[in-house]
Amino acid sequence: MAKYIRFEKAPPAAVAENILWKIVNKRADDVLGVILWYPLWKKHVCQFNPDSVWSRDCLVDVAEFMETLTSGDSIWEFIDKLNNSPWESDDA
Repeated sequence: MAKYIRFEKAPPAAVAENILWKIVNKRADDVLGVILWYPLWKKHVCQFNPDSVWSRDCLVDVAEFMETLTSGDSIWEFIDKLNNSPWESDDA
């Protein structure tokens, strides 16, 4: 489960620019990056905020989320599982 980030559906204006999901820091509500559809590759890709710093576990959460987008599994169940993970400040 994602301890530090959550995934939020992008607003319609962002979707018009192929941005589908926002990656948000759970504690500060900062947008750390976006997941978008990249038409040239016909794949979901991630674009990170250049001022953000990423740990391996958060990168794994993003990769698993993107895999769920393409696998046909229930994305809403996956998001619910990730986003309901409590913040554990002693691991920061």
